[in-house]
Amino acid sequence: MFDRHEILRAHYAAQIARNWDIPAIKSECESNAEPDVDAGDGTLIGRCYLGSCFGIMPSGKYYMPWTSNQTRADEARDGAFLGALESALDAAGMWLESGEGDPCDMLACCAIDVPESDPDAGEVQQ
Repeated sequence: MFDRHEILRAHYAAQIARNWDIPAIKSECESNAEPDVDAGDGTLIGRCYLGSCFGIMPSGKYYMPWTSNQTRADEARDGAFLGALESALDAAGMWLESGEGDPCDMLACCAIDVPESDPDAGEVQQ
């Protein structure tokens, strides 16, 4: 059976594999890691700005319920691309978020578990 969404998703997955340096994005996330204040357990969250949805998404659009400039084709391409990007990030232990101040910003994120310090570390056992 012909599944246009899966064909588009495979196309965008190949494009992302060719054009996006996922290991470099993860490295950037890790170098920008900050404590996750919501978790409160010492987990660090790293983020890397990927760009604006206007430059990343195939349609170059940001959808709002009251707009009328999106087409079904735009939605199909954007959905397939977003699925492929999320899969590529997920395979590298990351996820996608929109910006807090600007929801058009797209960020790759990763969590870094910080081991709790061992109270016995450094002590010499006798």
